[in-house]
Amino acid sequence: MLVTKSMQPSENIICAWFSRQPTIKKSLILKSISNSMAACGDHPLEQFTSTVAAGLMVACAEDLGLTTLELAGLLRNPRKDAMSGVVTVLRGV
Repeated sequence: MLVTKSMQPSENIICAWFSRQPTIKKSLILKSISNSMAACGDHPLEQFTSTVAAGLMVACAEDLGLTTLELAGLLRNPRKDAMSGVVTVLRGV
């Protein structure tokens, strides 16, 4: 698959994908995740970060033409990689 062939073994697919997005698309992705989180209300920080991580994983999978399960199968540790994606987002904000 093209996604894995062009990446270094230690590179995180979600972080690499998000980092390559134009600023406008990053904003749209984050806005979409934010809109879906409106129902979360006053939940704990852990739930907030998990929701953002899941949203990033879904957006990444859709953009790459994969299902979320297919993308998860390409990751060494889907939960950890998705959370790393949240850190990448925070660095870019």
